[in-house]
Amino acid sequence: MWVQVIFMFLALCGKVSSRDIKIDECPAVLERNQYLTVFRDMCYVFHLNERRDFPHAQERCQEHNGNLVSIQHYRVNEYLFERLNSRYHYKHDVWIGLSDQEEEGTYRWQNGQRAKYDNFGSRVGTNTGSLDFSYINEDCVVLNYKDGKWIDRVCRDDQFFKHRYAFICEYLPTTYFNETTVKEEYCPSILPRDKYLRAYDNNKCYYFYVHQKLDFKEANAYCRKQGGELISIHSDKFNTDINHALWIDYVHHKPVWIGLHDLSGNRTLSWTNGSPLTFHYYANYYDAIAFYNTCWVTEPLSDKWFPRACEATAKTSERRGFICEYHQQRNNTKM
Repeated sequence: MWVQVIFMFLALCGKVSSRDIKIDECPAVLERNQYLTVFRDMCYVFHLNERRDFPHAQERCQEHNGNLVSIQHYRVNEYLFERLNSRYHYKHDVWIGLSDQEEEGTYRWQNGQRAKYDNFGSRVGTNTGSLDFSYINEDCVVLNYKDGKWIDRVCRDDQFFKHRYAFICEYLPTTYFNETTVKEEYCPSILPRDKYLRAYDNNKCYYFYVHQKLDFKEANAYCRKQGGELISIHSDKFNTDINHALWIDYVHHKPVWIGLHDLSGNRTLSWTNGSPLTFHYYANYYDAIAFYNTCWVTEPLSDKWFPRACEATAKTSERRGFICEYHQQRNNTKM
C-alpha cells in the first residue's frame, strides 16, 4: 500500500522526472536479465514465462514493491507493444494494471491513479448489454499482442475456468527517492518555487503556466517581461519530456503555446528566441507551408504541433496555457 501512496505523491507533486533512466537505477532486487528493461523514467519487468490471474499477478509485482504496469501515454503503450512483438516475439495477451473492479466503468491503475489515456479496442471497456454474458465480471484489462489495444477480461480464476495471462510489472528507480527535478538556485529569482518550475540538462529553466489563459502575443510578452521567452524545442526527446510533464505531472491535456511562429506572414517559421528551427513535429507538414500569420501549440496526448491564430478575437478564443524558458543564472550563484 505504501508504494501506491509514493507513486501518487510523486505524480501529484511533479517530483517524477521525465528523463531517460538506466538499468543500474532500477531496484537492486530485480534480476538483471533480458526481461528487465527501462523506458523514460520507469523500470519494467516482463513476466512472460509465468501466468497468473489478475490479483495474483499484482501480488507478484508487489513482492518487490512494484505494481502491474500503468500506461498513461500512448508512447508507453507503443514501447510495451513493440517490446512484446519485436524483442520477445510473444504471441499472447498480457495483464496491465487497469481495472474497474471498484466501480463499473471507472478505471484505475493499480498504483492508485485514475486512467486518463484510453486505448481500448472495439469493446469500449464497460460491461454493457443484458444479453451479452461475455461481459459479465470482465473488470480487468489485458494488452492485446496483435494490435496493442486493451481488452477487458475476467480477473480471477473460478471453479470452472482459469483466467491467467503473463504480465508486466513496473518499478520506480531508486533515484526517485533522492532526486529533485528543479535546481532552484540556478533559476531566476522572479520565478515561483513550486511544482510548475522545472530545470533540464540544457542550462535552462522552464515554467509551465498551464493555468494562465493568454493568446500567443500576450504569452510571448509575459515571458519576456520576466526575462524569458516562449519555449523552443530542438529534439524529439525534449519534445516528449515537455508533453510528458504536461500530461502526466500536471494533468493538463489541452494544447499550450510554444515559441514557434510566422508572425512575418512570409511562411517562414522561427522561434521567438531567434534560435534556428532544427527539429519539428508537425501534425501535418502541409500546415507548416500552407498557413501564414500562424503561431503554434504542442498537444500533450500526441506530442505533435498544430498551427493556431496568434491573437484572440471576438470570433476566435485562442487563449491557452503556455511554457516560458529562462537561462539558468549559474554565474551569480555560489557552487
